[in-house]
Order: sequence, then structure tokens, then C-alpha cells
Amino acid sequence: YKHLNYGERVTIATLRAEKKSYSAIAKIMHRSVSTIHNEVHRNSMRPDVTNHTEIFPYQAEYAQVTAEHRRSRASRQKVKLTKYWQKVINHYLRKKWSLEQISHGSRVPYSTNTLYSYAKDGYLRYQAQRY
Repeated sequence: YKHLNYGERVTIATLRAEKKSYSAIAKIMHRSVSTIHNEVHRNSMRPDVTNHTEIFPYQAEYAQVTAEHRRSRASRQKVKLTKYWQKVINHYLRKKWSLEQISHGSRVPYSTNTLYSYAKDGYLRYQAQRY
């Protein structure tokens, strides 16, 4: 996965101003249609409903600031491992459950990737099995 850069956002804004479709923009930029669609809808200002336009007013500068803000917020949202859940997870690990089984087959509110991250950081008594 590769984030769009400012130059690509300028290209999208220019092509949207020329009333190009998402698929046409995607072909020109060698990107997925869903990437272009999601970019326009996530990082654009609300459409002007007074003149009933179907095109979202997409501006590259606004989109860049919005995307950077969203990325910075997402990187700070780390799920905390409480003492209670640490105890519960270690209990399952003593019973020889894998981290996948714990995340999917129990009431533990953490994803498999999060559990592996905590195991790597030494918060869980987990040892990878060798086959």
C-alpha cells in the first residue's frame, strides 16, 4: 500500500475540474478506481448542495492537510493492554492456545496483530512454535 502524494492529489484535482470520471483518472494515474473514489470522498470538502452539483469540490491542498491529519491521529491510537487482559491472555497461552485462537476464539478485545505486537514487546508469555 502506497499513500498518495501531493503531486498525485494535484493531478486528481485538475482532472476532477475537467469533469473526468473516477475510472478515467485511475487509468491516467495507474491507480485503482477505488483509490481515487476513496481519496475524493475522504479528503474533500462537502459538496455545494445549493447548485446541486454531483462533483465533490476537491482541492489538493485541503486534501493533503486532511490526509496528513488523519494519518497522524491514527498513529497515536494505540490500544492499551490492561493488567486484567494481560492475565487472561497469559492464561490462554499457558493452555497452549495460539495468538490467533485467542483473538478469534475468546472474548479478548484485541486483534491478532495487536497480540503479536505485545508479545514482541515482552508483555505476553508467548513463544513461537517451531514445526
